[in-house]
Order: sequence, then structure tokens, then C-alpha cells
Amino acid sequence: MALDTVVDLTGWTGPDEADAPNVSHGLFLFNEMVYVSMPQGRIGKFRQTDLSFVSLSDYLPNALIEGVECTGPDGHFAVDFSGYLYSGDVDKELQPVSRIANGACHQIVYDKKFDRYWVTDDFHCGLALFNAESPKEIFRLQLTHDDVEWMSFNSDQSELLVACFDRYIYRIRNDK
Repeated sequence: MALDTVVDLTGWTGPDEADAPNVSHGLFLFNEMVYVSMPQGRIGKFRQTDLSFVSLSDYLPNALIEGVECTGPDGHFAVDFSGYLYSGDVDKELQPVSRIANGACHQIVYDKKFDRYWVTDDFHCGLALFNAESPKEIFRLQLTHDDVEWMSFNSDQSELLVACFDRYIYRIRNDK
């Protein structure tokens, strides 16, 4: 194992972004590209093969994108540090469609078994679920009294495992 490439993302920020809390708040892969959320709502796009710079978007002012879901049939969904849900295409434009929470939503995943989306929700200390047709209709599942950081489905999506700041792993049976 050896470190291959390092990209200094501070070179892609402007003087107005000097006080931003984090330059690379979210990172995701899609179509052989690496997308990194930048301060002030920009999304940096890099080639996965050599991490060379491709483009810098600025269609999300004042958003710190935490997670993006590109595998569902409904286009792309993204969540941010302020709890907003966005819909669209990461290579064109994402538009706000609803507010999941009044705090950080770190991750969003598509549930192909039941055609719905799961979002981690720090503000409500659990998970938020919605379907693409009604993104403002949120079902909530409280898990903890702390931040909810990450989740992963097992291979057949019958279970979802969730990691939280409370030092527990939660196993959730994925059924209606």
C-alpha cells in the first residue's frame, strides 16, 4: 500500500471562501468522476483516473453538500449540512426540493427494494425516509440522542446498518 496522489483543494477556493469550515465536506464517485463539495456551494469535479481537475460548479449557493445518491431511477438527490434535500443532475444543476431537518444530513442512499430514499438526520437523531414522488412527505425513525453518521445496506437490502456518535451500530430490518 502506498499513497499515490494528493490534490490540494485549497487551490480551488477563492478569497471569499477563506473562512469556510471545510474545503472537502463531501466526496462521491459517479461515472468515473470524483465529486467534492466545496465551500459556498461549489462542487469540484475531477477525473477518477488521475484526479485531474475537470470543472467547478456553483449552482448551490451557501450549501455544504454532504452526500449524493446517483443510483436511483429518479435522477440525483443530494443532502447538505443544513438539512436540505436537492434534486437534479450533479453535472448540470441541483435544486432544493425540501428540507429534511434543521441540521446536518450526512448521507443519502437509494433503497431499490422499496423504491425509497434513506437519509441520515442529526437533528432528529435518526433516519428520514421519502419517495421521489413526494419528497416533502418524510417518515422518521429515531435511533439515538446523538448524531447519525453513516449507513449501509447488506447485499439483498433486507437490512440497513447505521453508525452513530453514541458508539452503537443499529441493525434495521428493511421492510414496509
